Amino acid sequence: MLLVPDDVRPKERLPVVVLLHGFAQGKPTGDASREQRAIHAWADEYGITLADERLRTPPIARLYERVRYLKDLRIQQINAALAERPFQRVVLVCPVTPIPYFEQRAAPLFIAYANWIGDTLLPAVRRLAPASTRREHTGIAGHSMGGQVALEVMLRRPELFAACMPVQAAIQKRQAYYYAKRFEKTFGDAPPALHVMTSNRDIYVEANRRLHGQLERRGIATAFTEPFGHHATSFVREVGSLEILLWMGRTLRERGAAEIRHNHFPPGYPLRWTPG
Repeated sequence: MLLVPDDVRPKERLPVVVLLHGFAQGKPTGDASREQRAIHAWADEYGITLADERLRTPPIARLYERVRYLKDLRIQQINAALAERPFQRVVLVCPVTPIPYFEQRAAPLFIAYANWIGDTLLPAVRRLAPASTRREHTGIAGHSMGGQVALEVMLRRPELFAACMPVQAAIQKRQAYYYAKRFEKTFGDAPPALHVMTSNRDIYVEANRRLHGQLERRGIATAFTEPFGHHATSFVREVGSLEILLWMGRTLRERGAAEIRHNHFPPGYPLRWTPG
C-alpha cells in the first residue's frame, strides 16, 4: 500500500518512508489473506493514517485512557512542538515483510529482500508518487520483526536510506553487539540517523537497550526512547506511529500539508515479495 498526501504542490517531492510490519501482521486472519493483512497492517492495525490525522489537527489527545501509553508530559511536548512548527509529512509505503523465522539461513532472504526494495519497490514508488529520489529523503522503519528486518535492509543496502527507526525490534540480546559492529563497519564515520525505540515492558527491551549502548560505544549517535508500554499493536497505534511520523518527518527534512489518501499499486505490481 502507498499512502500519499493528496494536495502536494506542483513539482514538490516528499521524503519516503518504508514501513515494515511485525510477525503477527504477516499471518492471515478472518477473510484476509496474508498479503492483504500485511499490506494494510500499518493503516488498519498500527493506525499510521490515524496518527497522521492526529498530528495534522493538534492538539493531540490520548487514544487509550485506561492504559495511558501516552503520558501527559509527552502529549504536552508534542503539542508544543506542533505549535512551533507544523507536522512534516512524508510518503509512506507498506509492503509485505518476509518472515525470517521460517528460514534455516536468513541471510539470503535479507539480501534478496533488500535488493527487491532497492531495485523494484522504491523505483516504482517514485514513478507513482511525488517522492524524492534522494537518499537523504528516504527512511525505513519497522515494528517487532519488521524492526529487525529494517536493520538488515539498512545494512545490506546502505546507499538507499538516510534514517532508520526500529520500534520494539525483535532482536536477541546477543545480537546487539553484532548489529552495532556491522553499523560501524558499514558506515564508518558517516552513520545514518538512527532512532531505537522500545518500551519498559517490551519483551525485547533489554536487547534494544544493549543495541543503543553498543552503538553509542562505537561513537554512533543514536536517539533512544523507552516510554511506558507493552509489546503490542495498541502501543504502536498510540505511541509508535506518532513517533515514527514525527521523527522521520523532522529527520528527513521535508514539510507537507495535505490529507493522506490510500493509493494501491496498479494491477500486476508485485506487492507480494517472493524470494528469487
